[in-house]
Amino acid sequence: MRRLLNLAARRSGPIFGAMAVASSIFVLWLGLGLTFFSDEWAFIERRSLLDPATWWAPHNEHWSTLPILVYGALLQVVGLRSYVPYLAVLYALHVVVCAGVFVLVRRRSGPLAGLAAASIGLLLGAGFENLFWGFQLGFVGSTAAGIWALAVLDWTPTRARRAAVAALLTAAVASSGIGLTFLVAVGTALMLRPAWKSSWRWTGIPVVAFAVWFILIGRTGIGIDRQPMAFDTLAAVPGFVAGGFANAAGAVLGIGPELGLLAAGLAAVAAVALGFRRRSRRPVLAVACTIGLAFQYTLIAAARAGVTVDQVDYSRYTYIGALLALVALADVAGSVRLPAAPVQRRVAIGALVTILELGLFWNVRLLIAGRDLFATRAMATRALVFVALDPAFVDRVARDRSLVLVPAPAILQTLVDRYGSPLTDVLVPGAVPPITQEAIQDALRRAAAVR
Repeated sequence: MRRLLNLAARRSGPIFGAMAVASSIFVLWLGLGLTFFSDEWAFIERRSLLDPATWWAPHNEHWSTLPILVYGALLQVVGLRSYVPYLAVLYALHVVVCAGVFVLVRRRSGPLAGLAAASIGLLLGAGFENLFWGFQLGFVGSTAAGIWALAVLDWTPTRARRAAVAALLTAAVASSGIGLTFLVAVGTALMLRPAWKSSWRWTGIPVVAFAVWFILIGRTGIGIDRQPMAFDTLAAVPGFVAGGFANAAGAVLGIGPELGLLAAGLAAVAAVALGFRRRSRRPVLAVACTIGLAFQYTLIAAARAGVTVDQVDYSRYTYIGALLALVALADVAGSVRLPAAPVQRRVAIGALVTILELGLFWNVRLLIAGRDLFATRAMATRALVFVALDPAFVDRVARDRSLVLVPAPAILQTLVDRYGSPLTDVLVPGAVPPITQEAIQDALRRAAAVR
């Protein structure tokens, strides 16, 4: 066993590559038969790679220029005929995220810990929305850029590396509002690292870029019914932050949000204690990720609290929180040595293996459940497309009214004529199940409700 572990430690890079390939095959296989859902149709209907004027307006509160460009390119190449390329690009970005997590954790806790963290990240079912919904290119892209900006800070600062951090953070904020989380996390890490303190001006580039976009264009995406400084909004912040930490730690450790909140608290106490030990390496990255995570849920509370029920529990947000928690926990653990006594050492290693097993079991279970949820959504979407386009239902579906999950039938017909039909998948036609009569009847009821 020891020889096998030593081999894994020496070959951790190729092993991560093999894990990435295997998980990609598994997740893409799970995603077969899915299709475009909800917000994706806004990109398809209102944005175009061929029309630069559509690249800049916010989607809800988010600056989404980079995902708009990626979506536009995919539409030009494959259209609506297959959803597989959209999921492939999404998961490829997720692999980039996990590669950054692997690099950061390996530096702090060793190659085996890096592989363990990467295995949970690659199968992060707690963030399933960001693995099965192509629209989430924005969140995953921001996370990829932000994680690698944190990784660059581990090296000695040079002009090229400072420029790389600025470019990555600019890409992060131009992909989604989640980029602001990493702007805060990276800014915190930069100020806590003596070698990088003088480089803070470089973070001004993404700050200025975002500020210019927001002042000129982005402020139009803020809902008039949401007041960030209202008492109700401010009162929701502590609960959102606590819920975010609970979900993040619970997802990583496989213990759920209730025990996750306790684990997050214990990790924070350990980080503070290590910070006061003179001979201990300061857990700078843990502090940066913790502040970033707290900022993320404060921002969500300000911008989205009250929009829908249980917003704090959405897997799209837990995805970012869990990955930040992985890096933070690894930074704290990297300052703690395993016991020297053989028996205690075996107990400690056994506990760590158990935590890994719990984390993997928890996340794979959520991954499969999340896929089932999106399969249900795919059936509902295809049923709506079917009743909107089939002449047999022309008298029962208004041509100019949006069907909420898909555009109005008249617009939908134009999109299908231009990009092809999403009712089948030309790359894996056998993966698309027939539309059930129950789904068709439900689609007709939805169509009648919006008339």
